Amino acid sequence: MRSVPLMMGIAMISVGWALGGGAAQILFALFGEQVFHRGAAGIGSIWGFAGIGLLLGGATGHIVGRRVDFSGYKRAVTISYIVHGVTYMLFSQVESYTAALACMMFSRVGMAVTSVLNNSQLLRHTPDQFRGRVFATMESLRWSVMIVSMAAAGIASQYVSPRTIGLVAGAFGSLTALAWAWCDWTGRLPEP
Repeated sequence: MRSVPLMMGIAMISVGWALGGGAAQILFALFGEQVFHRGAAGIGSIWGFAGIGLLLGGATGHIVGRRVDFSGYKRAVTISYIVHGVTYMLFSQVESYTAALACMMFSRVGMAVTSVLNNSQLLRHTPDQFRGRVFATMESLRWSVMIVSMAAAGIASQYVSPRTIGLVAGAFGSLTALAWAWCDWTGRLPEP
């Protein structure tokens, strides 16, 4: 993986996403229950709109992936991570429940687009004999960081508001976009 900058870049943004992604998972319940006071139905609606966003983003990622070249792919990942991070930060701060659901949906659209595009690139550029190891390493990195993020968010929820935790989680998504964009603009992500 180290010898292929694209794979290291995808690993980097997977870890960057997981820094906030773990927190995001527990925040759905906190927002449904404590912030919007909607109970189980509120939690279910947040998860439902997240699911709709994932479906829309998956379809969008498929369409985009078929139409862009490698540099277009890298720009699409930057834009999608910005959309993901900014809309998650907005989700954490808006007062309107309806607006929060829309923000959640768009956050997950951004996340799904990047997931489809990155997995497509990994499949395209990873030799068959290394594919299992590369994907296992990526998933191990992502889930290890996500577990730490979930634990940290759980502990933080005893001391700070869910809105603050959500703002930080979304900021990690935006910072991930900036790191990816910097790598792209400085030529650190050449096509394999």
